[in-house]
Amino acid sequence: MDELIASMEIPSVEQKSKLKNFLNNIDFTAIGYNSLEFHPFDLLRDELIGICWCYTSGIYIKNNLEGWGEKWQIIASDWNLNAVVVDLTTEDMKVISTIFNNGKIYNQIIADSLDAFKETISSLKELSINRDSPSLIEQNPIHQYEKDSFLLNFKKLNKESSVAYWENFLTGFGEDIYPMS
Repeated sequence: MDELIASMEIPSVEQKSKLKNFLNNIDFTAIGYNSLEFHPFDLLRDELIGICWCYTSGIYIKNNLEGWGEKWQIIASDWNLNAVVVDLTTEDMKVISTIFNNGKIYNQIIADSLDAFKETISSLKELSINRDSPSLIEQNPIHQYEKDSFLLNFKKLNKESSVAYWENFLTGFGEDIYPMS
């Protein structure tokens, strides 16, 4: 299977179409202090695949960071300016959150597929109604049963992904939850 993927054009026409449809139909999502800001599809270019954008230093880094995928495409950034990428070597385009720290990339899968990510964001948008700013979430906090329902749905859609990322998103703490060594 790996040889088949290696011989395919990346991104494939189907992947480009799915990414375009996803990014053209999604917008900024926030709950309290935490947010996801999606990049417009028109800004994604094949030559940027495998390139890491380091927000803290404002530089692009090409394929020389341990932990950064050669066929990753940045599609968004989160509340801590961590890159959210799709892995173009996986058929379903797994979604990964990354953090750059001390010359290394730490990452975790946050959705088993782009489709599961889309459904997760849709559920998140519902939870964010009247909660998309720090002052609004203080007035209208997320109840435990709402968190539990969201996370249960997430787990049904995503068997291999980190639930910790989404738990953190809902708590409003905005902390990084990556293992640092």
